[in-house]
Amino acid sequence: MRAGDKSFTVIARVDTPQEVEYIAHGGILQYVLRQRAAQMTADR
Repeated sequence: MRAGDKSFTVIARVDTPQEVEYIAHGGILQYVLRQRAAQMTADR
């Protein structure tokens, strides 16, 4: 983790395959937005 001129190491715990998906997409918001966009494209 880095914030300005300070940094530290963290250990993240991932418990479920769904959490892996969130991380792969850059977070839950990005995941949801991509899912919605894909759904809107499929509905056309």
